[in-house]
Amino acid sequence: PTGARGDTAPGAAGQNATEKPRKAPKPKEPDPLPLDIADGFPREKYADFLKAVEIVRVRLAKQGSFKERKIRVEEAEFSGRKRPVVFLVVSYGKDQPAPASHKRELKSVRRSLRRMVVYGQKEYDRDKAERKARSRSTPSWFSRFRRKPWPQEVDLVAVERWLPVRDGDKGQKLVKWDTSWIDAEAVRNPTPRQRLSSMTTVERGPFYLLTAIGTSMTVIGLCLLLAGITRLRRILTPFVLTGQMALTLYVGHAIVGFYILKWIDKRSGEDLSFIAFYVMVCWVTSVCFSVAWRAFFKRGPLEHVMRWMTS
Repeated sequence: PTGARGDTAPGAAGQNATEKPRKAPKPKEPDPLPLDIADGFPREKYADFLKAVEIVRVRLAKQGSFKERKIRVEEAEFSGRKRPVVFLVVSYGKDQPAPASHKRELKSVRRSLRRMVVYGQKEYDRDKAERKARSRSTPSWFSRFRRKPWPQEVDLVAVERWLPVRDGDKGQKLVKWDTSWIDAEAVRNPTPRQRLSSMTTVERGPFYLLTAIGTSMTVIGLCLLLAGITRLRRILTPFVLTGQMALTLYVGHAIVGFYILKWIDKRSGEDLSFIAFYVMVCWVTSVCFSVAWRAFFKRGPLEHVMRWMTS
């Protein structure tokens, strides 16, 4: 409240000074998926499992662009023993045909689920301790980007996909197309043989490192061998110019290439043919850009900046 001359009323300044800053609003969680429990499921035996399923219902609510999603719980025999399973049942609807990218979308969902089930309570506590050691104060808005731990009780997940097929003159009907299994217990605790032969970019085993070293030495050796042939020097000139602009091309392909993929919505789950085509386009573009740039300038743009900073 103010007076006739606009003066602040007594006590208003003190009240504003002691007012606590408002916390950032928490992000709204999606509605949980419908739950279907199979007949004869031992609820008392798996009481903790059913409590954990309530968390899973929310975590799986936004997987893929499927029209229909639900959770089904049942007991199934897997790896020689009976275990409770969470089925993520998905479909595009009875009257809507599956898009051309349905295989790619299933791979994307499987990859996302695999990341979820690996990130258990142990990994969550470890990351929390690392964040606390790095910084005592974390911005409140950062909390919405923190991953939540996957419940340890749910260690077997399956993606059950239903697709529409034509049923003669009756039109279309939904049929179970395929089922993809993700064993969280095996993913979190791989055997020594699996660790040794791991070729993923997450857990690189010794064979992965040996393959990378061998491939790198082969490429370097072939380049040195070709560079020593006098007749090929004119033909290899465009590639020499490209190599002299390595810093510019590396930064450029990472930034420009990412935004191109984002613009055409092709950032994940693509098949090998698209990846090979995109890599070839980037390679040809890099060579042409390097030749054109070096026709007018002595160095690449970032190479020129680096030279200026170190001279």
